[in-house]
Amino acid sequence: MIVAPPTWLITGASSGLGKSPALEALKAGYKVIGTTRDIINAEIACPDFSVKGDIWLGLDPNQQCFIARPARATYSASKFAIEATHESLCQEVKTFGIKVLIVEPGAFRTPFWGRILTPAQFENGVSEGYKGTTVEQIVNGTRHIMSVPDFVKGDPDKAARAIINATVASYGYLRMPLGTDCVVALESKIRDLQRDLEATRSIATTTDID
Repeated sequence: MIVAPPTWLITGASSGLGKSPALEALKAGYKVIGTTRDIINAEIACPDFSVKGDIWLGLDPNQQCFIARPARATYSASKFAIEATHESLCQEVKTFGIKVLIVEPGAFRTPFWGRILTPAQFENGVSEGYKGTTVEQIVNGTRHIMSVPDFVKGDPDKAARAIINATVASYGYLRMPLGTDCVVALESKIRDLQRDLEATRSIATTTDID
C-alpha cells in the first residue's frame, strides 16, 4: 500500500521559525501548506487530522509561555494562552490518534529581531518612576539587543531539523524546548515552582474539608 506523505500546515511560513521548518519539510518530501499573516482558520484542518491521525504542532509558543519577563506582560499573556490551548488540545484529540507537540524555542537568529520597534512612549526613555529599574533595563536592552555579541545564538535551520525529526520519531513528550537559553530558563522556572510548592505545602494541605 502506498502511504501518502505527511502534509504540513504552517502559519507564518514566509520567514524565521516558520520558513525553516517549511523548507526542511519540503526537503524530506512532505507536502507543505504555508500561510503568511493572513491566517486561514486552522480549524478547517482539524477534521482531516481526526480522520487520518497525525501530529498537531504548536510552534508559536516560546520561553515566554512559561516565564514572564518585566515589561512584556501582554506578550507573555498571549504565549501562556497558546500554551494552555495546546495542552488542552492534546487531551481532546488523543482519542483520534493525534499527537500534539508544543515547540518552545529560545532566541533564534530570524528577521524578528530586526523588526522590533520601540514604542513611541519609550523613545526618550522610561518615566522617572521607572528609571534604574528592571523595566528600564529591559526597554533599553531590547532596543539594542542585536548589538550584544552572540546574544541570539539559535540556528533556525537546526531547529527545523529537530522539529522534523521529532514528528517522525516515536516520542512521548508534550513540550520540546529548543536552544540552550530556553533550557536554562525552563530549569529556573521549575526550581522556582518547586521552591514555592515546598514553602507552601503545609498550608495547602490543611485547606480540605474535614
